[in-house]
Amino acid sequence: MNFVKANEYINSLGHNEINPGLKRIKALCEKIGNPQNNFSVIQITGTNGKTSTTRIISSLLSAHGLKTGIYTSPHLNSIIERFEIDGKLISNDDFAASLTKIMPSINEVNEKFFPDKLSYFETVTALAFVLFRDKRVDCAILEVGMGGRWDATSVSSPKVSVITNVELEHTDRLGDTVSQIAREKAHIIKKGSTAIIGKLSVEALRIIKGRCLSEKVDLKIFGKDFSLIEKDARSFSIDGLYGRYDNLFLNLLGRNQLENASLAVAASEAFFKKPLFVEKMRMGLNGARCPGRLEVLSKKPLVILDGAHNPAGAKELARSLKNDFTYDDLILVFAILRDKDIKGIIEELIPAASFVILAKNKNERCASCEFLRRYVGDAKYKCAKNISDALQIALKKAKLSDLICVTGSLSTVAEARELLLKKYEEEF
Repeated sequence: MNFVKANEYINSLGHNEINPGLKRIKALCEKIGNPQNNFSVIQITGTNGKTSTTRIISSLLSAHGLKTGIYTSPHLNSIIERFEIDGKLISNDDFAASLTKIMPSINEVNEKFFPDKLSYFETVTALAFVLFRDKRVDCAILEVGMGGRWDATSVSSPKVSVITNVELEHTDRLGDTVSQIAREKAHIIKKGSTAIIGKLSVEALRIIKGRCLSEKVDLKIFGKDFSLIEKDARSFSIDGLYGRYDNLFLNLLGRNQLENASLAVAASEAFFKKPLFVEKMRMGLNGARCPGRLEVLSKKPLVILDGAHNPAGAKELARSLKNDFTYDDLILVFAILRDKDIKGIIEELIPAASFVILAKNKNERCASCEFLRRYVGDAKYKCAKNISDALQIALKKAKLSDLICVTGSLSTVAEARELLLKKYEEEF
């Protein structure tokens, strides 16, 4: 099976189909030799910041000499983006070879549970386990797709469990209160691990503490057991679990990324059970990258992409745009999936915008401009046919001193990123 055929097969499974339960992924892993048990695991869940924290941890561990694998979701433009080893994407050939290797087992499991087949995410997760086993990684940093209790990554036994934060999300699947969602995410905390926890509400923290108590897991909390000391938007110090680290610099924008870095440092310390080497730590922080998260693609005018797709993420984005950048007018290019909290997200973003361009991305779940316009109130706006049209309108309207922010969904960011990179490559 070549990459094209492998990718076609994976896409045929349907990205949005979710069937709670671990019986299928457990059965598949058993048939392929439980590859997830061949390396150490750090597992990460949370409402926002999962991908960034995953990438920072990988960079820190790699800088300390470990061979690391990361598994994130969703991807922007290619499924290959979900898998990295020591900061480098896997090859198309490795992807195809790994899927080919496990296809007989996939077919057997699908036949056993028919019509309840393996989902897209379950299949891709098993493929990640095989890749990491065959590439002999020392540690895999696994980002949870949704929740924690029934997520396919939860067939692993993490050495460190990280919960970045807990806000309302996927309420149709995880519950309609923060407490219910916290309960789902808490299930990544298992015996033998250390729990590294970010900022949580009182109720969410109560649930996490209860889980740690029942699993006899050591709990480390941001702001209590480790903390961030800010100097400015990019320079900071961290009081870690095993020591203090000063004069740090992170190659990612936004205050929330500094908090993510604090979680990543604490998780790395918990993994090693000792202090990090400061120079290697600085190397790891400087080397961290996270496409589509407050990513600057152009400077004149400033063009920034951010995949904020819930009110908490939108609030952080609005704060970063206000505090971390200098510009005259903010032009917002906005496209969002219709099952998201559109009102809550728009209320965070639109007040700062001088002009809003509403668009529809290629995702079949994307809200139409006609649907979105009811939420924009008195803001000046225009409807675009698609993301390409929206970018053309924004670039034509913007002065060199303005800022264009493309947001609302990772689908929106992925589409815009591909179009803009192609445009800039052609220009230069």
